[in-house]
Amino acid sequence: MSSVGAARIVFLDGWLVSHLSDHADRENGIEVISLAQILSGERIVESALYEFVTERLQERATLGSDGFTALNSALAADGVVIHVKPGVRLERTLEILCVSSGDASRRMSNLNHFVFAESGSRLSVLECYVSMADSDHLTNSSMAFRIGSDAEVDHYRIQNESERAFHIGSSKINQDKNSRYRIYSLSIGALLDRHEVNESLDGEDSRCELKGLYLGSGKQHIDNYTTVTHACPNGTSDEYYKGILDDSARSVFHGRIRVAMDSQHTDAQQQNKNLLLSRNAEADTKPQLEIYADDVKCSHGATVGQLDENAVFYLRTRGLGEKQARAVLTRAFATEIVQEIEIEALREQVDDLVQQKLGLNAEGRKFVWEMLPSRWMHSMFHWPMNSMWMPFESSFPSLIKKFTAEIWFIWTTRQAPKNRWPSQMP
Repeated sequence: MSSVGAARIVFLDGWLVSHLSDHADRENGIEVISLAQILSGERIVESALYEFVTERLQERATLGSDGFTALNSALAADGVVIHVKPGVRLERTLEILCVSSGDASRRMSNLNHFVFAESGSRLSVLECYVSMADSDHLTNSSMAFRIGSDAEVDHYRIQNESERAFHIGSSKINQDKNSRYRIYSLSIGALLDRHEVNESLDGEDSRCELKGLYLGSGKQHIDNYTTVTHACPNGTSDEYYKGILDDSARSVFHGRIRVAMDSQHTDAQQQNKNLLLSRNAEADTKPQLEIYADDVKCSHGATVGQLDENAVFYLRTRGLGEKQARAVLTRAFATEIVQEIEIEALREQVDDLVQQKLGLNAEGRKFVWEMLPSRWMHSMFHWPMNSMWMPFESSFPSLIKKFTAEIWFIWTTRQAPKNRWPSQMP
C-alpha cells in the first residue's frame, strides 16, 4: 500500500528493517522500540512497560493458550513496542508494515506487537500485511493493547497477503475506565486467514467498536473469532462484520459477548452479514451471548443470503448488464463498512483494494461505456458529450462512487415492480 501520511515501521520476513523505518523517537511523549532490543536488554524501558510486555508473552506461552499463540510466544524474535505517555495525542498514524519477501516460501514469521497507551492519550495504528510474491508462507502475528483511562486508540488492520499464504493473527485488548478502542479489519488475501479478537472492558464507561470486512474467492478460508467481555458496569460495545464470498470460498464467524455478573447497564450489539455470490460458497456464522447481569441491553444477529433479484432487475432496466448490475450491488454491500474509516487517504486505498478484489475497475469502465445510454450519462454527470472523454477517464473512481451511492439510495427508497419490461418503467 502507498503511504497515508503515517510514520512507517517496516518488517521483512519477521525482522525489523531499520533503514526503511521511521521509528526513531521523533515525537514528544512517544516511544517506538524494537521488541528484540527489549528482550536482549539492549534497551532499558520503564518498569510498567516492561511488565506489560513480559506478562503478555508469558501469559500466551502457557498451556492454556492455543497452539499458534503459544508457538508465537515461544519463538518470539521481533516486533514493535509502542509507548504513548499520559496526555499525549499523536496526530500522525503509526503504520506497521509487515512484508513477506519473494524468498519467504515455506517460511514462518512470528511477530509480536505491543501498544501501551497511558491515560488521556490518543493514537491511531495501521497494521498491514502484504506479500512481494505469490509464495506459500506462514505469518503468525500477535498484537496486544493496554489502554489507560480516558485514552483513545484507533486500530486499522489490513491483511492482503499472497493467496497461497497462511495467516494467523490475534489482537488482545484491555481497557480501563472511560477509554475507547475501535478496530477496522479488512481480510482479502491468504489461502487460510484467521483473526482472533479478545476484547476486555475492564473499567466503567469504556467503549469499543469492532468493524470487519472479509472478501473470499477461489478456495480461500477466512475465520473471524471475537470475544468481548464486559467486566464492569456501563460498558458499550458495537460489533459489525460483513463478508462477501465467491467461487468455493468459505468463512467462519464466531462472535461471543460475555457480560459478567454485576456489569449492569451494559449495551452490547453484534451483527454479522454475509453475501454469497456462487452456489459453492459457504458462510458459517455463530453469534453468541452470555449474560450474567439482569439490567442490560444486548442483541445479536446473523444473515446469509444472495443478491436481491429485484434489485438486479431494477439496475438492468437502467441499462446495465446482469454482471455489471451484480457488481455494483456487491460493492454497495461492502461500502457500508469502508465508509466507517475516518482517515480519508486510507479509506480511498481500502476502497481501491475492495474494487480490485471484486474486479470492478475494468468492468466499471466497460459497463459505463458500452452498456449505459449516452443520454443517461449526460443527465447524470452534466458534461457536454463532445468533451466527456478526458474528464471521465481522469475522474472515474469518484464517478463510480457517485453512481453506487445514487443507485443504492434509489433502491432503498422504492421497490421495482416485478415482471415489467423496461419500456413500462417510469
